Amino acid sequence: MKKWALLSTFSISMAYLESAVVTYLREVYYPRNLTSIFPLKMMSPNNFAIELGRETATIVMFLSIALLSGEKGWRKFYALLYIFGLWDISYYAWLKIFIGWPLSIKDFDVLFLIPLPWVGPVYSPFIIASFFALTGGFVIINRNVNPEPELVSILNFLLGSALIIFIFIYPSIEILRRNGAKGFQGFIPLGFPLIPYFIGLLLLAFGVLSPLKYSDKFLQ
Repeated sequence: MKKWALLSTFSISMAYLESAVVTYLREVYYPRNLTSIFPLKMMSPNNFAIELGRETATIVMFLSIALLSGEKGWRKFYALLYIFGLWDISYYAWLKIFIGWPLSIKDFDVLFLIPLPWVGPVYSPFIIASFFALTGGFVIINRNVNPEPELVSILNFLLGSALIIFIFIYPSIEILRRNGAKGFQGFIPLGFPLIPYFIGLLLLAFGVLSPLKYSDKFLQ
């Protein structure tokens, strides 16, 4: 439980920092309405590069903490899922406290910027984050669970992840194809493909859940 508590503390604290930065960015780019980023406004090239670096640094920190978690083998991966999931849930919780957003789980957000802006309603990353947090937390707390992924599990996880990422970045692909980078200025998302999203989610869930196996040996 001590390990779970420490990983939880890190994730929630990191989410506070992330949401604080986003609050400052909204005050700069959307001073009249902090609760909506659409129509989208363009960042300066310098600020955009800094944001890419910040997101990369966040990923590096998550990976580092998972590797330093003391878990063995594939349990490190589930520690990473837990850290990411709880961080993302806490991120939206802190934003709700700071600026009263999201107003609804249907509100659209720019979720990520690498390699292109990811766009989706708040519930789409929240569902994934909740699944990751619950599954990863279950593995961390239960020392008799020893994940043993087979090739089919890994392929399902990768395929599901790739499908979901493609759904998130597809609007950006279309913007670049039709209008180039300038097309992002004033962009407003109009919909979200639920059926492909849930197909990706099912593949992802199978890839994460199927390797979980109980062992008689209690892991130290």
